[in-house]
Amino acid sequence: MIGPTVRIEWMLGKSGLLRRMAAWPAVTALALGCWFLPARALGEAPQTIAELRHAAESGDARAQFSLAMKLWRPGTASPEALEWCRKAAEQGYLPAQIEMAINYQAGMYGVTANQAAALFWHRRAAEQGFVDSQLFVGDAYAEGKGVTRDDAQAVSWYLMALGRGDGWAEYELGRMIEAGRGMAKDEGKAAQLYRTAADLNQPLAQLALARLQVQGSSIVRNPTCAYLWYSLVVKYGDKVRKLLPPPKPGAAEPNPILLPLEQAAEERDALARTLTPSELAEGKRLAAAATIEGGSLPEHIRHPLCPRDTITVAVSQVPLRELVSTLQTLTGLAFVVPPQADIQVTADLHDVPWETALTEILQHQGYRWAREGDLIRLEALLAPPRPPLGTFGLRPPFGVVPRC
Repeated sequence: MIGPTVRIEWMLGKSGLLRRMAAWPAVTALALGCWFLPARALGEAPQTIAELRHAAESGDARAQFSLAMKLWRPGTASPEALEWCRKAAEQGYLPAQIEMAINYQAGMYGVTANQAAALFWHRRAAEQGFVDSQLFVGDAYAEGKGVTRDDAQAVSWYLMALGRGDGWAEYELGRMIEAGRGMAKDEGKAAQLYRTAADLNQPLAQLALARLQVQGSSIVRNPTCAYLWYSLVVKYGDKVRKLLPPPKPGAAEPNPILLPLEQAAEERDALARTLTPSELAEGKRLAAAATIEGGSLPEHIRHPLCPRDTITVAVSQVPLRELVSTLQTLTGLAFVVPPQADIQVTADLHDVPWETALTEILQHQGYRWAREGDLIRLEALLAPPRPPLGTFGLRPPFGVVPRC
C-alpha cells in the first residue's frame, strides 16, 4: 500500500517498456524525477478506524479506501484491507483503482502479482483519465502482456496520454512510429516526438533522438547535436547511479536501469572518434552550456540551438537588435552589433537553419556575420542592401521549430 513510503514507477530495459514498482523514500523519488502518489494526496482524512468503518459499511467509497489505507501496513498482508480497497475501486473511486492496479502489478502487500488483474484495474483508472494507467495499458498492448498484442490499441492509449508533461507518452509513441507499428513508419514524426520528450529530460527519448541524428536516414544527419543529447543522457546516468543501491556481490546481470545510460556513454565516445575537431568542440560546447531548470517534476532541458536546428522568422519592421538579442539567447553565443546597425527588419522565413536565417536577414540589410569561437560579429557589406526578404508577416518575431 501507499503509506509512509512513496511508490515510484520507473521504466527499465532497452525499449523502456518494462515497468517496475519500488517503495523508496520520497527524496529518492523526487531526485529521480519519477511519478509519485502519496496516500494523503489521495484524500485520506484524519479519522479513527471506528469512524471510517462505520462510513465504509454504509457504502462510502472514500471511507472504504481510507480504511484500507489505515489497516494496511508495509511488509504485511491484510485480506480485510484488500477487500475494502476492492469495494471502493468497484464503485469507481480512482485512488482505489490505482492502488489495486499497482499491487497486482508489483505483487505487493500479500497480493500475488497478476498481469491480467493489474491490466483490468489500470484500464478502469485509464478510462477515468489517469495518465500513468493509460501508459500501462498502452504498454500491455504493445508487448502483448495480459492481452493479445495490438499495435493500434497501443498507439491509441499513448495518444490519450500525450502532453502529460514528462515526455514518457511522447517517447513511447515516437518509438511506435519509428518502427511503423500501429501507424505508418515516419522517422521525421518520431524525431519530433523524441525532441519534445528530450526537452523534458526524458533520457530514453534523448538517446533515441541522438541515434536518429547519427544515422541521418530520414532526417538530416546532425552529429554535433547528437553529441549533445548523448552527453545529457550520460549526465542523467551519473545522477541516477549515485542514487541507486550498490550492486549485490556476484551479480551477473547489469542493472537494467543503467543499461541504456551506459550505452549512451559508449555510443557518444564512438561518435566523438568520427567527428572533426571543430564538430567535437562544438558538441562539447553545447553539452557544457546545457542546463536543467525547474526544481519541480519534471525538469526541463534548456540548451543552445544546434547548427541545424530550424527556426521560423516572420516579422515586419522589427529592430535588428531585438532579433539578434533573441538569437543570442537561443544559441548561447555572444553577438557584437556595430553601432550604426540601428535598422528595422522585415522577413518571412520558415523552417530554415538558424545560421541560414541569420545570413539571409543580414544580407538583405547590407550586413554579414563572422564567427570567432563563441563570438558572432556583424559587419557591414560594401554592396547596397537588397529588397525586403519574403512576405510581410505579423506573427511573433521568433518561433523555434525543434527539428534537429
